[in-house]
Amino acid sequence: MGYNDNIIAYHAYIISYIVLFLLILTGLFFILSDEGYRFDIGWLLLAIPPDAWAFVGVGLSISLSVVGAATGIYITGTSILGGAVKAPRIKTKNLISIIFCEAVAIYGIIMYRYSEHGGSI
Repeated sequence: MGYNDNIIAYHAYIISYIVLFLLILTGLFFILSDEGYRFDIGWLLLAIPPDAWAFVGVGLSISLSVVGAATGIYITGTSILGGAVKAPRIKTKNLISIIFCEAVAIYGIIMYRYSEHGGSI
């Protein structure tokens, strides 16, 4: 991470804090000026149909399970390779970690198929 990366990260933090401060300030203005009804996102939640929320949940279930499994396989794979360099006899004993990570991805796919058919497989 070089000097320019630190400056970019610093500016990103500053911008995010400014945006957060402006949102809080706007909310306080609406609440304290007796116009708090304008600071409401309930209409957005009611305007989105329930099927859309279901599709979002299905998409998140499969994508997060696959991303989690891929991250687990990456972490355990690098540790297995690092351990295999030091002690070659242990490289096959740690494959159970990889199998469990793949099981997480398979579970996500099963939940996707289960929810796709309305709860019946």
